[in-house]
Amino acid sequence: MRLIKPIDKKEQARFFKLLRKYKKYLFSFPGVTDMAIGFPFRRKKMQKEICIIVHVSKKLSDKKLNKKHILPKKIEGVRVDVIETHPVKHADENPIEPLLGGISISTVNLKLQGTLGAIVFDNDTSEPMGLTNHHVIIKKLFFKAGDAVTQPALKPDAPQFTIGNVLRGNFNIDAAVFKINGSRVIDSNNSLNGIQGKIKGVTDPVIGMPVKKSGATSSVTYGIISQIGFDKIAIHPNKQKAPSQNNLSLPGDSGSIWVTDTDDMLAVGLHTGGEIPGSGFEYAYASYIKKVLTKLNVHFS
Repeated sequence: MRLIKPIDKKEQARFFKLLRKYKKYLFSFPGVTDMAIGFPFRRKKMQKEICIIVHVSKKLSDKKLNKKHILPKKIEGVRVDVIETHPVKHADENPIEPLLGGISISTVNLKLQGTLGAIVFDNDTSEPMGLTNHHVIIKKLFFKAGDAVTQPALKPDAPQFTIGNVLRGNFNIDAAVFKINGSRVIDSNNSLNGIQGKIKGVTDPVIGMPVKKSGATSSVTYGIISQIGFDKIAIHPNKQKAPSQNNLSLPGDSGSIWVTDTDDMLAVGLHTGGEIPGSGFEYAYASYIKKVLTKLNVHFS
């Protein structure tokens, strides 16, 4: 099995500059929902050639399209790969202590199961917060802080289950934090459920970078960053690391933290969802962790 290594950061930056240059042009085509640079797939196998990857809601043959609606095959010598994708949001039976990343949570009002990604700390007050997705604990774009967060998920607002209250969120990057109420001991070492080691910091994603995450539903899974876009990254299964791995992510994993697959783990992204079941492709999607931490005004310990 051929090993695909991370590309050079300078080379990645050069391709991303090209993508940014043609962003407005590519979004002018009907049906385009997103774009990135990354590795294309041929017969479900990842290729090493870096392409501009254009995501569309419905892929049609050139014969069925008006000529002016056909995406270019190449841009400045770089191949354009068109793929049809349909991202969907991804949504423990017993209370877990200490609180740490990778366990199930929900709010009493929204009642959608998600994952506590990690324990983070407010930049101004140093108070502990729980990091997860906006869509997991906040129902609308505009929200009222204070909703009770429970662990395990889908439990009533009761002392034995309530671990905090919604504090703030950012809809655009699908990220939110809740203030932990002190009812349980917290893990202040940036540990993830089922993964040895600790999160030592953050890093920028690199195409080809091996990563892993701990989700409340699918537990520990392994992937490779295959695309980087303006707002999110795409991850594909790492079959070399986990050949028997059935699902990269499942509903209930939303809010997980993707980290480098190294002993000294570095956070890369906040898991926001996966590809719709039965699509034939298995993607996981994540927001840039550096942007998440900045927007929410928090940090790892």
